Amino acid sequence: MKRFFLLTIILAAGAVAGRVAAQDAASASKRANQQYVLFESERDKGTNVTAMYDYLLDSYANFIKVVEAPDNGQYLEGAKNRLRSLYPYLLNGAVYYSEQKQPAKALDLAAAYIDMSQLPAFSSELLPKDSRYASVVYYAAVSAYNLQKNEQALKYFREYLNTGTEAQE
Repeated sequence: MKRFFLLTIILAAGAVAGRVAAQDAASASKRANQQYVLFESERDKGTNVTAMYDYLLDSYANFIKVVEAPDNGQYLEGAKNRLRSLYPYLLNGAVYYSEQKQPAKALDLAAAYIDMSQLPAFSSELLPKDSRYASVVYYAAVSAYNLQKNEQALKYFREYLNTGTEAQE
């Protein structure tokens, strides 16, 4: 009887956890899509670059939550498609904030650009890497180091070495 009761509790807890995970994927997907639409709107207007990249990064973060959620079946392909369309803009944002002398924001966008191609969800496909990929990875490594984010710096220095590019001055 105790085993039956314990089994019932475990199954009920699993069902609740499954519904919570599905709700997390659903709410993250909804938020990601809202932020994506706002990103596109700002991109098309071209008047508020800071807001545009804020929406981009928030959309990216929420689509990543969807991709990594355990019960994301009905949302996964949509999230991957949106991430593919965001991908080049992450690089543009990193370059923009680098030019604006805002290394923390540039690092956030560069990290998203670098990390996205390494996600398990994209392991069966090659996301196109810009010709500036090695430079972006090097910038991310140096910025992370300067911002005292040593683990992140090490990760990106290793990635830079994997590009096979000569060290930059």
